[in-house]
Amino acid sequence: MRSGRSPLITANSSSPRAYSAVAEKDFERRAGSVFVSNYGNSLVRLGRVSDAQALSSRADRELGRMTRAGAVMRTVLAQATSDPAALSDAGLDLLAMSTTESGRLEGYTLLRTAMTLSGRLDSASNIEQKRRVIAQEQGVSIQGVQSIANEAWRRAIFMDDRTRSIRLLDSGLAAWKWTTLPALDRAYPAVINARLAVGQVAEARRLADDWERGTPPYMTRAQRPLIETARGEIALAEGKVNEAVRHFRAGDVGVCDSCVAPRLARAFDAQQNADSTIYWYKRNLAMPSLNADVDSRELARAYRRLGELYEAKADTKRALQRYSDFVALWKNADPVLQPAVKDVRARIAGLQKENRLMQ
Repeated sequence: MRSGRSPLITANSSSPRAYSAVAEKDFERRAGSVFVSNYGNSLVRLGRVSDAQALSSRADRELGRMTRAGAVMRTVLAQATSDPAALSDAGLDLLAMSTTESGRLEGYTLLRTAMTLSGRLDSASNIEQKRRVIAQEQGVSIQGVQSIANEAWRRAIFMDDRTRSIRLLDSGLAAWKWTTLPALDRAYPAVINARLAVGQVAEARRLADDWERGTPPYMTRAQRPLIETARGEIALAEGKVNEAVRHFRAGDVGVCDSCVAPRLARAFDAQQNADSTIYWYKRNLAMPSLNADVDSRELARAYRRLGELYEAKADTKRALQRYSDFVALWKNADPVLQPAVKDVRARIAGLQKENRLMQ
């Protein structure tokens, strides 16, 4: 869960006002339409999370908890805070309400994100398998490919199991006949990230080239930010930090600070620029998240790295805060991740001991 959030957004509030009027009519008619959830989403985008929470409580109270509007509102708030428990609850609600396979996929995606955030990788893998079954039954190739690539990435990054990750990725893509899929169904961002995670940088660059060449002209503008971001990750893997920063900034054309900020933080960290690394991680944590899936990849290492950087600066108070955030997030993580938790607990104990000696 994001800690110490103090929204930096100062955007115009006309969007919430516009949605507020139609949402109020829905409340009067006791209708759980999309306008209530759109109103809540606009509040979150402006950093007004407490107002969105009040709206969500009202929707549950007046429209009923198990309505689409209520479920979407809880999903928006769970995403905004990257709270594993809230994400899990929202996912279970969607699964209970869903009458379609696409709804079940959405519910399982939230559960997968919650498990990854909290370091429960085995549970995340089990959920990915369920997602792949649905994707296979429905012929939703992009969801199936994303599932395979995401699991390979997690195993490579969090478990340092590159051999198994490569086998999973290669066999999974072959099963989906990946090379025969249309360009927009190939889930290039996820596959490129997985190739980078297992150290196949040249292959990742080749895929980015294929992606750019194969994108239909009418989709070029929409795909450009994603391609730029992928090229930034490739450049970072190659040690070309300045190039990576340029690509990340070129890909930063939306409102999702939680998407670009941690990437810029990692780039500046590679330059050993502690102040800029801290700035971008702090900016990331200060904003409501608009993509909890990105947080599931970045949040734990952001907390830990901030703790290390603050400790190096002898800023004990902030170091303890971020180390504690890390432990709270991963306290129930799988055994393979517990050595990292144990190490951070030891750092906390050491800093607390130093504080006592200085008093």
